[in-house]
Amino acid sequence: MPYVNKWVNNSRLCSHKGVAVYHTYKDDELEQGETTNYFTTEKDGCFDMAFDVRDLPTWKEPPHPPYHTGENATPEIRKAWDKYFKDKVYDKAVIAAIKKAIDKGIITEEGVQYVEPA
Repeated sequence: MPYVNKWVNNSRLCSHKGVAVYHTYKDDELEQGETTNYFTTEKDGCFDMAFDVRDLPTWKEPPHPPYHTGENATPEIRKAWDKYFKDKVYDKAVIAAIKKAIDKGIITEEGVQYVEPA
């Protein structure tokens, strides 16, 4: 069956101090959904400019409930995870790390300027 490829710009995750950061997509396909940890400063989706938020020195993984497996597979822990996702705890941590990196000059309009740890 024939199909049509259509180029679309990435959706914006956030903008801070004039620097916009955009989502990237699994396999560069919109239908595959947004990636969780990879972002770019390029609206047109240039994956060469993508960065992993977890590699930023400003990244701090947020606390989360115990994993819902084995003896932890309880209704209380399930509710804790539901609240974690509803409150977008991880998403807020991603945005906070990106904004701090922009403040420190690590992320600029030109991309990510990685700094070696001291």
